[in-house]
Amino acid sequence: MTKKQIGNAPLILVLVAVLALGALWLLETVRRDDAPGGAPQDNLPEPALNAQQLYAARTPYVGDANKVAQLTDLLHYRENRETISLNTTAPPYELTVHYKMLPGELFPPGERPPEPLVLENAGILFALIGNVDRLVFSFDDGQDPFELIYTREDMEEWVGTDLRQMADSLDAFQDELLPLLTDLKESVSSP
Repeated sequence: MTKKQIGNAPLILVLVAVLALGALWLLETVRRDDAPGGAPQDNLPEPALNAQQLYAARTPYVGDANKVAQLTDLLHYRENRETISLNTTAPPYELTVHYKMLPGELFPPGERPPEPLVLENAGILFALIGNVDRLVFSFDDGQDPFELIYTREDMEEWVGTDLRQMADSLDAFQDELLPLLTDLKESVSSP
């Protein structure tokens, strides 16, 4: 290699780095709308939930922080889950899932998340965490934080059954519970 070629090596490395960063920026921009705040495109599908992974993470106790965190990492909005908080000292046993996002990242400013997806998350958590009584989904975009709260009693009254029984086996979970929650999600999202 000549001295001239060696002298150009740092310049070439800088150009390659700039091109790589430009490509990453372009890929991120393509994923986004032109809407204010860079809201995701409405036509992007919500990632599918994996029934087998969810079922494998089930736990009888909300106090099993590792299993509970694993479950929340498999649900809708998983990429925005920041932390979980557990109240296990006395009933009602509670799980709070904290989500952090940029303004407009998941939905337009001033609007709430599509509740059907949060409702589906709640149904799955009530089915797979044996003793959780109350779920709080806390969304913080730094401007307009809010919470959606569900109780086991209300959810089971809504679906008409003990959700834990619908998670007695993987087959029951994926063939009965998940379709029931999909129907519920669709009925809530329909006008």
